[in-house]
Amino acid sequence: MSQVTSLNEEELENLRPRLLHFAKGALETENLNMVFVMLTNILKQDSTVLAVGARSGELMKMAFSPEAEKGGFRDKQGRIRRGMQHRIPEMVSRKKQLIPPLSLFAEQL
Repeated sequence: MSQVTSLNEEELENLRPRLLHFAKGALETENLNMVFVMLTNILKQDSTVLAVGARSGELMKMAFSPEAEKGGFRDKQGRIRRGMQHRIPEMVSRKKQLIPPLSLFAEQL
């Protein structure tokens, strides 16, 4: 689980494909089941969570709401990278707001 914070929404949008690529690579390299990357807009006081891995989208839906959506992003080579993305209003803390619900619902998977 990682987090990137910014005051600039455009900067976060531009980072999204690279971070999704990074998350997919970490999933394979580190032999993980799921990877989450939290993109936090400090000014708007909200975050978008990128989720990759088996059942990561299901876990996000259980922990937060059913409005997670599949995201497709083009990397620098023009390839489409897929994963789940979930915008969560008023979430800025990974430790206090993201990890506890994910941990609770992960036990139910």
